[in-house]
Amino acid sequence: MKNIEQQLIDNFKRYVAISSQSDGSVMTLPSSEGQRTLAKLLCDDLNSLGYQETELLESGIALVRLPGNLPDAKKIGFIAHLDTVDVGLSQIFIHKSCATKAHHFA
Repeated sequence: MKNIEQQLIDNFKRYVAISSQSDGSVMTLPSSEGQRTLAKLLCDDLNSLGYQETELLESGIALVRLPGNLPDAKKIGFIAHLDTVDVGLSQIFIHKSCATKAHHFA
């Protein structure tokens, strides 16, 4: 089995390899199929880790709930964007030239 550091690096590489760039010309959610693909992958990965309450909405929003273990504890929420914005690079350029590299510091 991989150590946790390598597993995190491998997962990160899978996530950034998905083109999730938003499409400003589209008025629907998600605005690109890559956003839905990334959200589904995240839900699948969280399910494999034991999260049982995951839901992928039609809008491409991934909802995940982790019940607490203290009945009167305050609730906390985390929100993250799955899309990226256009920085003037074409999709062809991004996928042909984008490579991930891990840097290790002592």
